[in-house]
Amino acid sequence: MSVEWWKSIFDWSAVIFIGGSFVTGAGALITGNIIAKRQESRLHKFDKDLTDARIELGKQQERAANAEMELEKIRKRQEPRGVPVDMLVGILKSVPPPSPGKVLVEYSEGSPETSAFTNTLWTLALQRVWNVSKPKGVPVPMTPSGSTLGNSEITLVMPDLNHQPLYAKALWQAFTAMGVRGLGAVRDQKLPPDTVLILIGPRL
Repeated sequence: MSVEWWKSIFDWSAVIFIGGSFVTGAGALITGNIIAKRQESRLHKFDKDLTDARIELGKQQERAANAEMELEKIRKRQEPRGVPVDMLVGILKSVPPPSPGKVLVEYSEGSPETSAFTNTLWTLALQRVWNVSKPKGVPVPMTPSGSTLGNSEITLVMPDLNHQPLYAKALWQAFTAMGVRGLGAVRDQKLPPDTVLILIGPRL
């Protein structure tokens, strides 16, 4: 074999090697791009799943917090209302006592907490200071004209709101100092003059 023949062999070998290197490089580049796109797609899906999981976790935490708040409200409604006896007695004693039958008390008998609160209020203050008659339990506390309490824990019902006896003003002062929620006053002319009907509902 001549030198020219070997030279031709080596030249073609170099061409084939260079071509193979080009094909290998192109193949590596193409496959690398495909792999990168797949990884990018997987990473995007992972980020989306992670974001969705965080959003769902936030919703669950919000639902749990709301449920805890509602449970706390239920607990507070079930807890007995306190009666600051010394303060209440002091206010009641600051005015002349009403005549017998001029202060009446009715309460919602369907609530154990309301019954306990009313009994405490009557025993330690109203009866003790003013000798008020025993409270009357009723299915739904309402005025003589048929109006209900509405959104109020305690409502004072009087025949004339513009001319209140001193003991009515003392009751209002006492219940305000106690922090009664939705304390109300209603006019009802069916009540005898100077009479105050105390309607006590469930804790709000």
